[in-house]
Amino acid sequence: MGGGITRLLQLHGFHLKTSATPPTPLPRTNHSSHNTMLLAATTKAALLRQSLPTILRPTVVPCRGFAKGSPTCVVLHETREADSAHAVQGTSGRHTLYSDLMPEAGGADKGPSPKEYVLAALGSCTLITARMYSDAMIKEGKWPGKSIEKMTVTCSEHGDDHHVPLGIEVRVSLKSNLDEDQIKRVMTAAGKCPVKRMMGGGMKEGITTVLVKD
Repeated sequence: MGGGITRLLQLHGFHLKTSATPPTPLPRTNHSSHNTMLLAATTKAALLRQSLPTILRPTVVPCRGFAKGSPTCVVLHETREADSAHAVQGTSGRHTLYSDLMPEAGGADKGPSPKEYVLAALGSCTLITARMYSDAMIKEGKWPGKSIEKMTVTCSEHGDDHHVPLGIEVRVSLKSNLDEDQIKRVMTAAGKCPVKRMMGGGMKEGITTVLVKD
């Protein structure tokens, strides 16, 4: 298995044992020196882009690149369309996202609601994490002859509160030839997905909302 996948699984809290040598422990990071090196590299890259002809300059994707596999921020603004008072357009790297409310809530249903995006984030992260783990076990030869043909995740909220539900249920459906123990291990991996950990209070600094003056 590639070192990149192994390292990513380690960062997510998984420890894959091998029959030959144990995985190399992740090095401790000196945050002070790391930040200094990052600042120097960023400054050097900016000066290099300025010195290049426009046609040769690399495409700069805002808020994307400092986190492997995902952006570090998403920018959102109102569309202020006449037929939808609550429509929102967001930019995440090269992707454009739209969010709106249902007509019953004063919107025009031009995109998924904010809570639908939350459910989609949780479901997709659960599926990707489970797939990464199962693929790693299969590629390492730990599960010979085993495979997952198809995986489906359904996320649904329950409760009477229209704003904050009592809870969310994540259902994982597998079409595979895995045995009971292997399925249990896949489900354990699925339950450790980063989005679930974020939603469950796994962020040490929590969420802060600040006013930014123009």
